[in-house]
Amino acid sequence: MELSIESYILRERFGDDVGLKMIKDAGFNLVDVSYYWCKKDYDLLGDNYVERSKELRKLLDDIGLKCNQAHAPFDFGYGQVMDDTNKNYKEIVRAIFSASILGAEHIVVHSIGYSKDGEFLFDKDYNILFYRSFLPILEKYNIKIAVENLFFRDKD
Repeated sequence: MELSIESYILRERFGDDVGLKMIKDAGFNLVDVSYYWCKKDYDLLGDNYVERSKELRKLLDDIGLKCNQAHAPFDFGYGQVMDDTNKNYKEIVRAIFSASILGAEHIVVHSIGYSKDGEFLFDKDYNILFYRSFLPILEKYNIKIAVENLFFRDKD
């Protein structure tokens, strides 16, 4: 049986290295690496993210834990520029590359919504543009985006 768990809480409390070892020790053989809600100096999104990702991949291999998927940051907002001049976009790109180094086949990238007059709205065309902007990166790093919509609520 394969068991996977997200790494966010353990990463925030203990750091990636200790958190991943705790996940393995608890009996999980897969991990969903979390890149969201990171502290400002999070090394998997910083300037040395490639080197750090390779170190973390070695740790995963050494302890026998596989990264089956990842969760990208979701600070990117509606109407923001979709290129490396935007910090939030750049961090998603870094998370995609990092996740591919860790061995993830998929990375969850949340759709973009916005609020207007107290209502949460979703612009389908904008999201198609958003996801398509990653296609060259996904092909280059051989990873796929998984879409997860968490923020919609039924009005009934």
